[in-house]
Amino acid sequence: MDPSGDDVDQFELIEQKGPWPFTSRRAYRRPDGSLVVRESRHHRKSMELDLFLTWTKNERITVSPLLGFYKPDEFAVDGGTQLGDDDTNLYVQIVVALGF
Repeated sequence: MDPSGDDVDQFELIEQKGPWPFTSRRAYRRPDGSLVVRESRHHRKSMELDLFLTWTKNERITVSPLLGFYKPDEFAVDGGTQLGDDDTNLYVQIVVALGF
């Protein structure tokens, strides 16, 4: 049984897409001829912008700060993965690479 309540086992599968071995979209035809489309990963859809720099102090030390903005389409109450709300998140990270 599909989460929406449709018993898709009783429907004719007419389309299946996704990179092997994953399936990200299936289209079914109901006995009455109407179509049902199921797409995965809708709960992870979002927009993201990352701004970064790469600063090399010398041949052994590289520092790369990053400032990121993440805006999910949905939050947990609506079936998304982000807890709390679907407001834009701001995050910062610093990567330090040491060569030897």
